[in-house]
Amino acid sequence: MRIITLKQLAKFMTTFTFFKVMVSSICMHITGGGARQFKTSMLAKFACFRWLGYLFLMLAPQYLASIEGTSTLFFPVLELEPSHHSEQKVKADDFFAATLFAPAIPFYQIMWRDGKLSSDSEACLEDSTPLRLAYCYACEEKFAEALMVLDEYFFLKKRRQEVPLLQAWFFQGLIYQALQNWEKAQEVFYAILAESRFENSPTSEEVQFALGVTYFLAGKHSEANKLFQALSLSCAEPILRGASRLYLVRMALIHHEYAQAQTLMIQAEADIQGDLCLVKECLYLRGELAYLEKAYLQAASYFQKAVPVDPKKWTKWSLHALYHLGWSYLKAANDLSLAVVLRQKYFDLAEESFKKLVNEERAYLALGQCYLSKASALNDASFYQKAEELLSCTELFISSEAQMQALLLRAEAAPTFSARDKLYSELTLDRDSQSALISRSWYLKGINSFDYASSLFKENRIQESISFFQKAASELKQAFHLMKDFEKKRAASALKLYAQACYFQNQPEARMEAFRACENLIHTYADLFQEMDQPAEVYYLRGLFAAQISRLDHQEEFNTAAIASLSENLSLFSENSYADAARYLLGFLYQEKKEYGKAREYFTFLVEQCPNSKYAGEALFASALCADYLGDREEGKKIKLNLLEKYPKCKRAADAYLALYDFQEYLQGDKDALKHLVDFKDKYPSSPWLLHVNFLIGLDCKRDRKTASGKWIRQKNLKEAIDAFQAVETFFHQFQAQKCISEDAYPAALNLYYKAKLERALANLAIAEASQGAKKVIYSEYAIQVFREIKSEIEKNQHLEILAPGNPFPFFQEEYLFGLAQAYLKAGDGSAAEKEFKEMIEKYKGAKITRGYYLSRLWYEKGMLAQKEQRFEDAMHFFALAEDAGKGKVLTSEQKLSLWLEQSKCCQRLNQLDEAMLLLSKVINSDVASGLRLQAMFFRAEVYELQGRYELAMKQLETIVKKGGDWSFKAQKKLEEEYGIE
Repeated sequence: MRIITLKQLAKFMTTFTFFKVMVSSICMHITGGGARQFKTSMLAKFACFRWLGYLFLMLAPQYLASIEGTSTLFFPVLELEPSHHSEQKVKADDFFAATLFAPAIPFYQIMWRDGKLSSDSEACLEDSTPLRLAYCYACEEKFAEALMVLDEYFFLKKRRQEVPLLQAWFFQGLIYQALQNWEKAQEVFYAILAESRFENSPTSEEVQFALGVTYFLAGKHSEANKLFQALSLSCAEPILRGASRLYLVRMALIHHEYAQAQTLMIQAEADIQGDLCLVKECLYLRGELAYLEKAYLQAASYFQKAVPVDPKKWTKWSLHALYHLGWSYLKAANDLSLAVVLRQKYFDLAEESFKKLVNEERAYLALGQCYLSKASALNDASFYQKAEELLSCTELFISSEAQMQALLLRAEAAPTFSARDKLYSELTLDRDSQSALISRSWYLKGINSFDYASSLFKENRIQESISFFQKAASELKQAFHLMKDFEKKRAASALKLYAQACYFQNQPEARMEAFRACENLIHTYADLFQEMDQPAEVYYLRGLFAAQISRLDHQEEFNTAAIASLSENLSLFSENSYADAARYLLGFLYQEKKEYGKAREYFTFLVEQCPNSKYAGEALFASALCADYLGDREEGKKIKLNLLEKYPKCKRAADAYLALYDFQEYLQGDKDALKHLVDFKDKYPSSPWLLHVNFLIGLDCKRDRKTASGKWIRQKNLKEAIDAFQAVETFFHQFQAQKCISEDAYPAALNLYYKAKLERALANLAIAEASQGAKKVIYSEYAIQVFREIKSEIEKNQHLEILAPGNPFPFFQEEYLFGLAQAYLKAGDGSAAEKEFKEMIEKYKGAKITRGYYLSRLWYEKGMLAQKEQRFEDAMHFFALAEDAGKGKVLTSEQKLSLWLEQSKCCQRLNQLDEAMLLLSKVINSDVASGLRLQAMFFRAEVYELQGRYELAMKQLETIVKKGGDWSFKAQKKLEEEYGIE
């Protein structure tokens, strides 16, 4: 009887461990691919190890048959001695030798049953029937039956007071190992090691090796490492020593100890020289190391060498090497620095490698990924179609996991948000929530919604974006809860994105939830937080959210929390990628607190220490504003000029340029300031500030300009003013179409748009007032048209809800309605004007307004209309209403005098001469320097005449003549014609 030694077994087990490394990649991250290690789901781990156990048993006979030219079967099965050659035994052994284990089982069962009943123990044990039967069961994956046979064998040996073979124990331990019953396997191996009888096989070192494998498969790398380290140093057998070192290599790769892995492989190579299988395994491990170090072409070279040239000699591990070969080429092809021709070549090699893996789900998935990468890299949409055709073939993907991976890839290839969302919904609907792919699907579904919401937000479609941010928050929250216990890094990312999705919903409760999510990530889920690549980002986001809660929700205590979080960002993570943003926001917060000196410290540090930061230009502008607030206007101007020199393309450059003069200087018509405005249009032709610039230019064109000494600079130019106001309207529509106006800035921009439109209408009306004949009519019509446009646009778009929310009759509406009525009056259309006045009166009543400028002017104009129609009593009534509505400081002095004059005219026509005299005296005795006082004196002279008091009338006219002016000329003429006085 000859026994297979564990020197030969160790050789097999080394290859067996090689399979384990390859199997660990079966459930790899489909978009990452390759040989890199990753944390998979418990279900995926179970599938990998179960396959591994089966592979261990199924490949053993063929492999061991090739060792040293023997025909010996897998240990611990014993070779048969030429005795007890029954017919059943011959058949069983023939099947066994042919590796046809299923048909061998019934014959061995009969022999084992007879052996158990026999009193002759030799008949049972010498032919090794129970061990062969157990082995056949194991090869057919009937591990429970195999264990039952071994248990019966041990029981029988105990009953007969015989010592069982150590090989049988060892076999039992391996079966427990295949079943992933790590504790039982360890118990068996420790029991063997406690024995002192190691006659032939297994040796103590071989059992230690098997125990180390058990610890490794159980994930207890520390215990496994101790055993393999000891074997690598003390084991005399090179094969077993080399196998131990290869396990140490695997653990070094798992723990990213690449230098250690390299050293161990060099040591292992010295032990395995001449053994082709182990040499190829080492090549495979070198490929894995190169892949992990992102040396993809080097990895491809090693994987290529690990695959036998003759496909007939391929084994399962050859297919794994081929699979990783494809991924190595695919990763190399995704290198953007390579020429397109080379990338095309590597894509083709990857595709070729995957296509050699016939009828493998993972190969079809990898091929689908290859098509997607190829489509993106080469900008060839036909490969998207190929990917869709391949991945939508449901018959290629049998397992649930593969079907889900195919859906994930199809979602990646989908061209629209809706198409992706539909596929992700299919993935997450009514499936096992414990699957790693389900949690990943929720995560990608959330990211898809978040990205779509972000795109809407960037297009200023703010309200639309909110519902999708809410959707994203719900999905990311679900992903977080599914992943937080086993996929910590991605779970942390999900919670961070959840916080951002809440923040962008722009609601107080959502902002608070965003802040709490960051707090939880830092404190409650510290284990997840530690897995993040950019933990500093969370401190920055927490500070940002707290700042917004303080500003927008008026919770001042959060200002302190914001400053603390941003300061922690800088102190805990020096010079992180969010440090510039943190410093800028800290400066802004101190600026809001009016601590301008402290704010300038942060802004100045940012500019001086990080001049290339994207925040540098903005920080420089903010520093200039702080200098202005501190009263150092010269320093502020110096900083702004510095900004324009160093950061001319900065988005605050236009602000800095415009802020070189204050608005008061622009409004007062400072010559240099106005030239600066005109130059702005050429320097910043796409700046939203063009709305303000053109508006200011338009206002300036409406005014006469004189020097301080009264010398004319230029007269007003209403036509140029109209052009400038028209430019405001044009730019508003342009910026709105380009989505350049943010939601926050929109109300102010809209207000400026309507103000410009109103000013344009008033400018046309002013030209009409100063014109005669056809020109007067034309410009009146222009004014009417613009006023109508204002009224129509505001009513159609309900813009008053934006311009004056909650105000039933805002001042701006009074302006354009009164302006429209005036335009009708200038055009001679009194009835149309009356309609507008009627509408205004109804609005005043509805708003319960009894005093006000435009209400007073409305009654005044109605009085003038009635006076024109010789309805003097109505006119007197309207003028009285005008005076009452204008009480206080509502009307100008000139307007009050005019109102009294018109009232006096009505009294005169109604023969109420005393009342007329009182009103005229009020005008004449006014301390206002106005030509209306001379006019009142002239009218009083007429009243004197009506009263028959000609002497007083003559004296009044003589007084007027002395004053000069138009009324002096009229008085002189009246004296000459009616009184004969020259």
